[in-house]
Amino acid sequence: MKKFFKLMLVAMLPLALSLAACDKEEAEPTPTDNNGGNIDPTPRPNPSGQSLSGTAWVGTYNDTYTQDGQTYPAVLTWSLDFLSETNGTLFLELTVAGQSQQPTEISFTYTFNGDGGILDMGNMGRVDYTYSTDGPTITVVLQAGDDNGMMGGSTVFHLRDNNPAPTPVTGDFPAGTRWQTHQETTYHYDSLNMDLPMVLDYELNFNADYTGALVVYISVMGSEATPQSIAFEWNYDAAASAGNFVVSGQPLPFTYDASANTISTALSLNVGEGNSAGGSLVFNRVE
Repeated sequence: MKKFFKLMLVAMLPLALSLAACDKEEAEPTPTDNNGGNIDPTPRPNPSGQSLSGTAWVGTYNDTYTQDGQTYPAVLTWSLDFLSETNGTLFLELTVAGQSQQPTEISFTYTFNGDGGILDMGNMGRVDYTYSTDGPTITVVLQAGDDNGMMGGSTVFHLRDNNPAPTPVTGDFPAGTRWQTHQETTYHYDSLNMDLPMVLDYELNFNADYTGALVVYISVMGSEATPQSIAFEWNYDAAASAGNFVVSGQPLPFTYDASANTISTALSLNVGEGNSAGGSLVFNRVE
């Protein structure tokens, strides 16, 4: 743990906000009227009569961050403030393994048609968002990261006063545990029509906030690929010695063998060019 804290406190994440944005050069041309004159592009009131002006929203996204082969839980907390009918700010607070990183604030202009619109962040690009009266909520794809990779994704915002309670924290098993397993198989290389030896090392991490990550390290004939991380939520029934990983809303069962101190599950992984890996895996606890 000493190495980790030294790493995190010395190397704050240099955030570079990356949005699902349109290029300004690819924007639609200014519309013209029947006489060839430009139509005033000033946004008109939306047909619904609704307004976002003066509202403030909060959205969180649980993810992981990998640095020097180590994977840590990461939480992105976004604040979305519509300051007027056309302008607002987006503020990001990021924690990695409980350590706060440098916050980032971006100003934007926006449109709103009752069902959503566009956040225009200038040189940072533009991103679509959707609005739902059920909640109400705003949904937008937002990401941030550095040279080690990106974090974030589709984020649901709630009105700040109605923001749901944060994910509870538990000290119950398997929170705070780490598990590993090893697999040797083959990778079919189409270009040479050959089966090459492939080695996979799996690392399973359970966080205390019911999130976690499966990190997969792959090498083919000694050539290592970039480690892949799959974020998940988890639940566990101690009486049944069983639980679920939840990935993108889909449950994946696992069982715990207390006598062997192992976790068993079945995974199906696509490793490229039609090759798959995984199957029935037994993870051993790392003390």
